[in-house]
Amino acid sequence: MIIVFFGQPTSGKTTLCKQLFLWFKKNAKNKVHYMDGDKFRNIFSNKDYSKEGRIKNLNLASNIAHYQQSLNDIVLMAFVYPYEECRKYLEQYGDEVLWIYLNYDVKEERGRESFHVIDFEEPSNVQLEINTSEISEKDALNKIIETFKIYEN
Repeated sequence: MIIVFFGQPTSGKTTLCKQLFLWFKKNAKNKVHYMDGDKFRNIFSNKDYSKEGRIKNLNLASNIAHYQQSLNDIVLMAFVYPYEECRKYLEQYGDEVLWIYLNYDVKEERGRESFHVIDFEEPSNVQLEINTSEISEKDALNKIIETFKIYEN
């Protein structure tokens, strides 16, 4: 299973992904991997924030996620995934991919708005959308677990 937290920077992807990671570490029998977009960029030295640079970075992350998932591991990803073609690339292997789209009220400044993707393509097919301005971390985590019926594997 691959679970993707995606949305603009500062929408809560890393925060909620880490919370779910900790939950899985306590409750799952499978090995769990956590991939964060910022750390991923640092590891692979990709500072190219152009559309082409983002696509290259996301496709590499998708390939690694598929490899981990092929070992029957659970993969949690916190990446912007701004383009539909990148989302489709992740889904191309037929693995179970669960999409959690995070957003927040734009009038609420959280910093890092300068990293927002201008040409972000709004998702058309997500299993869960959460406005992190309207819900606590704990309630969001519970909503994710309930929505996907995630229990001990």
